[in-house]
Amino acid sequence: MPLKIAFLTTDNRENFKEYELSTPYFGAGPEALLQGFGALSGIEVHVVSCTQRPMQSPEKIDKNIWFHSLYVPKIGWLRTLYQGCIRAVRRKLKDLQPDIVHGQGTERDCAISTVFPPAEVVF
Repeated sequence: MPLKIAFLTTDNRENFKEYELSTPYFGAGPEALLQGFGALSGIEVHVVSCTQRPMQSPEKIDKNIWFHSLYVPKIGWLRTLYQGCIRAVRRKLKDLQPDIVHGQGTERDCAISTVFPPAEVVF
């Protein structure tokens, strides 16, 4: 059974309000990690990212990397200390049951969503 990693990061389409793009893109650090993960066998990576608008996204980024874009209405972001993002990510992590969860960066919703994982996910 492959090692399952949940990778919480910001989709730059959300950062730059480029909702019309169909392919997610990330910062230099996350992109480098994903390139490395794509070259490894025996792991399954699930990239989880919240967005304020529904977007067209691919199911997979690479042969062993899945992408999950979670729509969270604007009220679930900063005004509520990212409660909507936290809840959406918790639901997704509960479904995925990853072995490892990584929250990329300290900005926005990713870091705080990593702090509040569902009880079913063991670190």
